[in-house]
Amino acid sequence: MARVRRNVLTDPPSLEKFCRGINLLKRDFSAGVTTNAMGLPGTDLPVSAYDQFVIWHYVAMNILTPEEPELNPAARNAAHRGSVFLPWHRFMLLLLEQHLQRVL
Repeated sequence: MARVRRNVLTDPPSLEKFCRGINLLKRDFSAGVTTNAMGLPGTDLPVSAYDQFVIWHYVAMNILTPEEPELNPAARNAAHRGSVFLPWHRFMLLLLEQHLQRVL
């Protein structure tokens, strides 16, 4: 049986629940992840569950695909211009959905 997600933009209760979930993820530091553990230089700071997604996206946007400049003159990045655009984002959305279900 197929499951259909409600459009949060046209369903106020779903929008409220989504926003509540995002705000809970922004306050969730239970994984104990830090900026240094995620490869970011500087002062080691705790990272929320929501901010992990932001950092993963930032890092993926700064990885060239492929890495050799002569093979990638347009400087494509892994998150948006490479061949993994759709599967990468699908995976990230599935992870985000699992985290939202966890906190809600």
